[in-house]
Amino acid sequence: MDLSFTGINEGLSLLRRMPSPFQWGKDFIRYNWLQPASQPPPPPRALCVYVTYRCNLRCAMCGIWKQSGPESGARELSLREFDRILSDGLFRRLEYININGGEPNLRPDLPEFVELFIRRFPAYP
Repeated sequence: MDLSFTGINEGLSLLRRMPSPFQWGKDFIRYNWLQPASQPPPPPRALCVYVTYRCNLRCAMCGIWKQSGPESGARELSLREFDRILSDGLFRRLEYININGGEPNLRPDLPEFVELFIRRFPAYP
């Protein structure tokens, strides 16, 4: 470490160029809170859809099967409800859809869901 007079002057020069804690806090609030709040967030480009929580496995790392039970079929959204939700303009720019769940293949109307997604979000040319 250089403690010569030149080294100290360079260090002081660097400190003078650094913003004060007050200025740093002011800039942080402006760029992280105020500016983003003044404009709406962009619409999502990707959607991860959980079509069911039912699962016929008991994986320790996942545990989604713990959320399923005898009444889990009643908690699943119907095809009509998904269609109504996806008709919202929020989803107008979707490019990627990931179908998930506990085990999506346990849902008997899974092919109809895929047809719905293809109809709602046709592939880009």
